[in-house]
Amino acid sequence: MNKVVNYNGMVREEQPSYKLLNKGASSCTSVDLLSLIISRGAADAASQLQARQLLNIADGKLLKLATKRPEELEIVPGIGRAKAMAVLAALQLGRMACTEDAQT
Repeated sequence: MNKVVNYNGMVREEQPSYKLLNKGASSCTSVDLLSLIISRGAADAASQLQARQLLNIADGKLLKLATKRPEELEIVPGIGRAKAMAVLAALQLGRMACTEDAQT
């Protein structure tokens, strides 16, 4: 089987957008999902690196990442205010979804 490699060197089957579209969100890692949020759906190697760096400043824990302030996320190169807020908003949505599920 030939693997298709896109412009940024990622094998298609390893690309977060491919995994999400073809296998579902549950097939994605935290890094994959964060990179999709950061890149507005066009995750590439740069957004994957940024996602790893974000998780590193939170000791690899999404719950800890969710408690950070936007400016704390902005220490990652390429993460500005808008991307930091998008990450924090997505994490808050996840929290809210868990609360909804527990209440029903």
